[in-house]
Amino acid sequence: IYRISHPGVVVKVFDLGCGKPGEISYGPYLRFGLELANIEDIMAIEELRRFVPVYYGAAIVYEGEYAYIAMEYIEGEDLQSWCESGPAAEYSDAWVQEFKEAVYQSLSIMTRFHRHGIVLIDFKADNIIRLFGRGIKFVDLGAFFTPRHHQATDKYLYSATPDYAELLIDASNIQSGIP
Repeated sequence: IYRISHPGVVVKVFDLGCGKPGEISYGPYLRFGLELANIEDIMAIEELRRFVPVYYGAAIVYEGEYAYIAMEYIEGEDLQSWCESGPAAEYSDAWVQEFKEAVYQSLSIMTRFHRHGIVLIDFKADNIIRLFGRGIKFVDLGAFFTPRHHQATDKYLYSATPDYAELLIDASNIQSGIP
């Protein structure tokens, strides 16, 4: 993800190069398509839009062998980094209260996604941004299981963070068609 000269915008780049001129790498191409489709699914649900970065556009540049998604740069800190700063603040009463608010807001937002049939597969503190003006937004939109996936589990691209994946369970679920 790169900040660009236009304020308030970041660009997530997908390297599609595979080493063969005129061809693109299928895996990164699928990851780009999955994330873009997830963004479009979420943007179609008015209640959820304010909890993710604003989407500005996306494209594939075949000549350059890359794809990109342009989105809002969020002024804030991921929840993991912010929580690690707690000891420096000596867990003051104010910090603990703000922590409780952030956890409550995160779980409340997750519940809203669930009401729309969207499961956050990669739900972790690194993917939750605590805005500097307070409030929460979720990032890493490639790791969502949406109603679109549920209708076509045979076409679902597996997403997981290696440190948190349950590969044996996940592999057997994929083979049996269990979403």
